[in-house]
Parts: sequence; structure tokens; C-alpha cells
Amino acid sequence: MFKFRLASIRRLYEYKEKRCQEEVGQCIARLRLAEQKQGELEQTVKEIQKELARVQEGNVSLTAVMVNSYYLEHLQELLAMQKNLVAQRSTELREAQGRLREAVKNRKIMNKIQEKQYRRFLLEENRREQIFIDELALAARRR
Repeated sequence: MFKFRLASIRRLYEYKEKRCQEEVGQCIARLRLAEQKQGELEQTVKEIQKELARVQEGNVSLTAVMVNSYYLEHLQELLAMQKNLVAQRSTELREAQGRLREAVKNRKIMNKIQEKQYRRFLLEENRREQIFIDELALAARRR
């Protein structure tokens, strides 16, 4: 009966790979959320810029221009922070993908070791069976 002696280590690598897959999924979700928020902010900035241009065309209300200008500055600051967040999330995703690649590589190494040991086991079993069959044949011949 074949027993892989490193089975617990292989299970550990499989567990680590699963955890890395979950982490990559979470990083992707966070990145998409940050990108969506960035898109919304960009859209709002465009709308405020249009509103500011419209307000400046007609009768100019100083308070309306100032409010829109301050709000636009605030939105641009938020947009800059959101772009930094998107870049950070992208970096986190790349790092998580690197860890996942490493975990997959380690698991595949363990699987190859197991396959190699199993092939050795089968060769040894076949050799033993052949020796047993040969002994039976010799014993039968001697009679």
C-alpha cells in the first residue's frame, strides 16, 4: 500500500494556494471598487466643470462660482487620492498574484514528488511480484 510521507506538507501547500487564490479574489474586488469610485469621481468632476462654465457664461453669481470652484478643488483632491488608492490596489494585486504563483509552484513540486515516489513504489511492487512469480515457477518446476 502506497503512503506518501509528505502528504501533510502537500496539504499545507494546497491550503496556502487556496488562501492565496482567495486573497487574489479579494484584491481584484477591492481594485474594481476603487476603479469604479475613481470613474464616478471623474464623472462628477466633469459635471461640475460644465456647471462652472455654464454659471460663468450668464449672470455671474460670485457665490455660485466660488462654491463650484471650491467643490471642484475638493473633488480633484479626492480624485488624486483615489488614483493613488487605485495604484496601491494594483500593487497589492500584483503582489498577491506573485504569492499565488509561488504557492502553485510549490504545490506542483509536491505533486511531482508524490508522482515520482508512486512510480518508484509501483516499480518496487512489480519487482517483488516478479520475484514471487519466478519463485513459484521454480517451485512448480522442481516438483
